[in-house]
Amino acid sequence: MSLVVDVKQLMIERNYRRTFEELEEVASKFWPSELSELEAELSIIPLLIDTQQQFITILSLDVTNLEGLFTIVDESSLAANLFLKHLVILTDFGGEMLKRISTAFNRLFPTGEINYYGKGREDCYQFKILPNRPLNNQNLQINGKKVAKKTFTQ
Repeated sequence: MSLVVDVKQLMIERNYRRTFEELEEVASKFWPSELSELEAELSIIPLLIDTQQQFITILSLDVTNLEGLFTIVDESSLAANLFLKHLVILTDFGGEMLKRISTAFNRLFPTGEINYYGKGREDCYQFKILPNRPLNNQNLQINGKKVAKKTFTQ
């Protein structure tokens, strides 16, 4: 209880009790330009907005299977990991779900393939490379500035 009293006394002594009007007079209502510039450098949002139409265009193309989609992504100027970042956001399938799949990968895909439905028919995709590292945002290079790079390292 004495700690609470001490903190209250400190607030009174340092004049931390201010009215809304007093706070508004001294408050910073906008980010300082240095922080705005830093945020612009670190944030992926502007890049996602800039590439959204390209992502939608790729998804709109008529492909017969996943291989066709992968070919289009490879041939586009959109980095594969940036395409994946768009998919992760669109599907709301983030880091926690990636971790769950990663730990259960061999149980979920014991034959190294996935069956899926597309264009009214069932199809199968055989994984070319199985993950040797945990699936997460960092290893998939879909976090921070790594998303902006065209090359993906395995």
